[in-house]
Amino acid sequence: MIRSRDNATFKGLKKLSRSARERRRLGSAVIEGERLVEACLREGGEPARVVLSAGAEGREGGERILRLAPKAAVTILDNALFRELSTLSSPDGILAVVGIPRRERRREKGDVLFLDGLQDPGNLGTVLRSAAASGLETVSVSSGSVDPWSPKVLRGGMGAHFFLEIREEQDLAAAVEDFDGQVLVLDSLGTTSVFESDLRKRTAFVLGGEGAGVSPEVAKTADRVVAIPMPGWSEPLNAAVAASICLFELVRQRR
Repeated sequence: MIRSRDNATFKGLKKLSRSARERRRLGSAVIEGERLVEACLREGGEPARVVLSAGAEGREGGERILRLAPKAAVTILDNALFRELSTLSSPDGILAVVGIPRRERRREKGDVLFLDGLQDPGNLGTVLRSAAASGLETVSVSSGSVDPWSPKVLRGGMGAHFFLEIREEQDLAAAVEDFDGQVLVLDSLGTTSVFESDLRKRTAFVLGGEGAGVSPEVAKTADRVVAIPMPGWSEPLNAAVAASICLFELVRQRR
């Protein structure tokens, strides 16, 4: 039982949860909540450490996680310390430290989603969730975007991170130029509807960040700019909604 904020393990967990630099340095991230930890375990992930609150110790959910992760170190935190560490408003007392998957870099054979400068963690999490649900395998995220392994993005992804190859800190202009299929930039000012585009061939979508859109350096490498038609009044759709529409139009055309 850890009760002190000065404990080295607690301080390390807090830094890992709060700092993208620390996550990159250690190649690890903190995932929180029974559902998210189980999603990691289902995909063959092996947490290095399972952390339970004193209240979760001995409960069915906590005991099940421990059975599923027998090799993990186990830390029990005083309830007040667990609440301080948690990023949830109502924590269930379960989190884990996992290695960030580093799959072998390969030339993609399937479709790709390129994300340029997304800043909202909830948006990025939902984009990843839709990407995994649509069957996409690779998402490439530009440098300057929100950290895909931050707690809020992980929460929004609901386990999608463990079904995708997520490429972080990418030089997106170079990555897009290297893609050997058609590249479609999504922009509300595009003159071609995404629904009128032939998505049966290998395709990459490029989506920009909230407000700024796709950078000119990335946009000039694309084959064309497409839009989602909006016959009613609306501000441009956010990245999560726009990505979901495009990805499932791709699914529809290929069925």
